[in-house]
Amino acid sequence: MAPLKEVGSGVSTVGHSFVGGTLIRSSTGATHPVVDPSTGETVETVELAGPAEVDAAVAAARRAFPEWSGATPATRSAALVALARLLAERADEFARVESRQAGKPIKLAPGRTWVELAAFGAQTQVVSPPPPPATAASTSTTKAKKSK
Repeated sequence: MAPLKEVGSGVSTVGHSFVGGTLIRSSTGATHPVVDPSTGETVETVELAGPAEVDAAVAAARRAFPEWSGATPATRSAALVALARLLAERADEFARVESRQAGKPIKLAPGRTWVELAAFGAQTQVVSPPPPPATAASTSTTKAKKSK
Protein backbone atom coordinates (compact mmCIF):
# COMPACT_ATOMS: atom_id res chain seq x y z
CA MET A 1 0.00 0.00 0.00
CA ALA A 2 1.36 3.41 -0.93
CA PRO A 3 2.21 5.72 1.95
CA LEU A 4 0.12 8.81 2.57
CA LYS A 5 1.58 12.07 1.33
CA GLU A 6 4.20 13.09 3.85
CA VAL A 7 2.98 16.11 5.78
CA GLY A 8 5.12 19.19 5.45
CA SER A 9 6.37 18.27 1.99
CA GLY A 10 4.53 21.11 0.26
CA VAL A 11 0.99 21.53 -0.97
CA SER A 12 -0.17 18.87 -3.38
CA THR A 13 -3.48 18.02 -4.98
CA VAL A 14 -4.95 14.68 -4.00
CA GLY A 15 -7.29 13.67 -6.74
CA HIS A 16 -8.53 10.14 -6.50
CA SER A 17 -11.58 8.48 -5.00
CA PHE A 18 -11.31 4.79 -4.18
CA VAL A 19 -14.39 3.16 -5.75
CA GLY A 20 -14.91 -0.54 -6.30
CA GLY A 21 -11.25 -1.30 -5.66
CA THR A 22 -10.03 1.29 -8.17
CA LEU A 23 -8.70 4.82 -7.85
CA ILE A 24 -10.79 7.15 -10.02
CA ARG A 25 -10.34 10.84 -10.84
CA SER A 26 -13.03 13.43 -10.23
CA SER A 27 -15.02 14.47 -13.24
CA THR A 28 -15.83 17.89 -11.77
CA GLY A 29 -12.42 19.55 -11.68
CA ALA A 30 -13.53 21.23 -8.43
CA THR A 31 -11.05 21.32 -5.53
CA HIS A 32 -11.11 22.18 -1.85
CA PRO A 33 -8.19 23.35 0.31
CA VAL A 34 -7.34 21.39 3.47
CA VAL A 35 -6.26 24.00 6.01
CA ASP A 36 -4.39 23.40 9.25
CA PRO A 37 -6.57 25.47 11.62
CA SER A 38 -3.71 25.95 14.07
CA THR A 39 -1.62 27.81 11.48
CA GLY A 40 -4.02 28.76 8.68
CA GLU A 41 -1.64 27.01 6.25
CA THR A 42 -3.09 25.06 3.31
CA VAL A 43 -1.54 21.62 3.70
CA GLU A 44 -3.03 20.12 0.54
CA THR A 45 -5.83 20.49 -1.95
CA VAL A 46 -8.30 17.70 -2.65
CA GLU A 47 -10.41 17.12 -5.73
CA LEU A 48 -14.10 16.98 -4.95
CA ALA A 49 -16.08 14.01 -6.18
CA GLY A 50 -19.11 14.80 -8.27
CA PRO A 51 -22.35 13.04 -9.18
CA ALA A 52 -20.57 10.61 -11.54
CA GLU A 53 -18.23 9.44 -8.74
CA VAL A 54 -21.12 9.14 -6.28
CA ASP A 55 -23.09 7.08 -8.81
CA ALA A 56 -20.05 4.86 -9.39
CA ALA A 57 -19.61 4.37 -5.62
CA VAL A 58 -23.29 3.48 -5.13
CA ALA A 59 -23.15 1.03 -8.05
CA ALA A 60 -20.00 -0.59 -6.61
CA ALA A 61 -21.65 -0.91 -3.19
CA ARG A 62 -24.71 -2.52 -4.74
CA ARG A 63 -22.51 -5.01 -6.61
CA ALA A 64 -20.60 -5.86 -3.41
CA PHE A 65 -23.66 -6.16 -1.17
CA PRO A 66 -24.84 -9.69 -2.10
CA GLU A 67 -21.45 -11.26 -1.38
CA TRP A 68 -20.86 -9.29 1.84
CA SER A 69 -24.37 -9.79 3.21
CA GLY A 70 -24.20 -13.50 2.43
CA ALA A 71 -20.84 -13.94 4.15
CA THR A 72 -20.75 -15.77 7.45
CA PRO A 73 -20.04 -13.83 10.64
CA ALA A 74 -16.62 -15.53 10.77
CA THR A 75 -15.78 -14.32 7.24
CA ARG A 76 -16.89 -10.76 8.03
CA SER A 77 -14.93 -10.90 11.27
CA ALA A 78 -11.79 -12.03 9.45
CA ALA A 79 -12.15 -9.09 7.05
CA LEU A 80 -12.50 -6.64 9.94
CA VAL A 81 -9.51 -8.17 11.73
CA ALA A 82 -7.47 -7.73 8.54
CA LEU A 83 -8.64 -4.11 8.33
CA ALA A 84 -7.68 -3.56 11.99
CA ARG A 85 -4.18 -4.92 11.25
CA LEU A 86 -3.75 -2.60 8.27
CA LEU A 87 -4.94 0.37 10.31
CA ALA A 88 -2.62 -0.59 13.17
CA GLU A 89 0.36 -0.74 10.81
CA ARG A 90 -0.32 2.83 9.67
CA ALA A 91 -1.91 4.32 12.83
CA ASP A 92 1.02 6.67 13.53
CA GLU A 93 0.95 7.88 9.93
CA PHE A 94 -2.82 8.48 10.07
CA ALA A 95 -2.40 10.32 13.37
CA ARG A 96 0.27 12.64 11.88
CA VAL A 97 -1.92 13.48 8.90
CA GLU A 98 -5.00 14.03 11.08
CA SER A 99 -2.99 16.20 13.45
CA ARG A 100 -1.86 18.39 10.57
CA GLN A 101 -5.31 18.60 8.98
CA ALA A 102 -7.18 19.26 12.22
CA GLY A 103 -4.55 21.36 14.01
CA LYS A 104 -4.54 19.19 17.10
CA PRO A 105 -1.77 17.50 19.08
CA ILE A 106 -0.68 14.10 17.81
CA LYS A 107 -1.80 12.36 20.99
CA LEU A 108 -5.37 13.56 20.38
CA ALA A 109 -5.47 12.43 16.73
CA PRO A 110 -7.77 9.45 16.19
CA GLY A 111 -5.34 7.10 14.43
CA ARG A 112 -5.44 4.62 17.31
CA THR A 113 -9.21 4.98 17.73
CA TRP A 114 -9.77 3.69 14.19
CA VAL A 115 -7.81 0.58 15.06
CA GLU A 116 -9.83 0.06 18.24
CA LEU A 117 -13.12 0.48 16.37
CA ALA A 118 -12.14 -2.01 13.66
CA ALA A 119 -11.02 -4.53 16.30
CA PHE A 120 -14.27 -4.01 18.24
CA GLY A 121 -16.28 -4.57 15.07
CA ALA A 122 -14.41 -7.78 14.39
CA GLN A 123 -15.11 -9.05 17.93
CA THR A 124 -18.77 -8.06 17.70
CA GLN A 125 -19.19 -10.15 14.54
CA VAL A 126 -18.06 -13.29 16.36
CA VAL A 127 -18.93 -12.78 20.02
CA SER A 128 -22.23 -10.93 19.95
CA PRO A 129 -24.79 -12.24 17.49
CA PRO A 130 -27.92 -10.09 17.35
CA PRO A 131 -30.65 -11.01 19.85
CA PRO A 132 -33.67 -12.87 18.49
CA PRO A 133 -36.60 -10.62 17.56
CA ALA A 134 -39.15 -10.10 20.33
CA THR A 135 -42.47 -11.85 19.84
CA ALA A 136 -45.82 -10.56 21.03
CA ALA A 137 -45.99 -13.37 23.61
CA SER A 138 -42.55 -12.64 25.09
CA THR A 139 -43.27 -8.90 25.20
CA SER A 140 -46.56 -9.38 27.06
CA THR A 141 -44.94 -11.85 29.49
CA THR A 142 -42.19 -9.32 30.26
CA LYS A 143 -44.76 -6.57 30.84
CA ALA A 144 -46.80 -8.84 33.12
CA LYS A 145 -43.69 -9.70 35.21
CA LYS A 146 -42.77 -6.01 35.58
CA SER A 147 -46.27 -5.05 36.74
CA LYS A 148 -46.26 -7.57 39.63
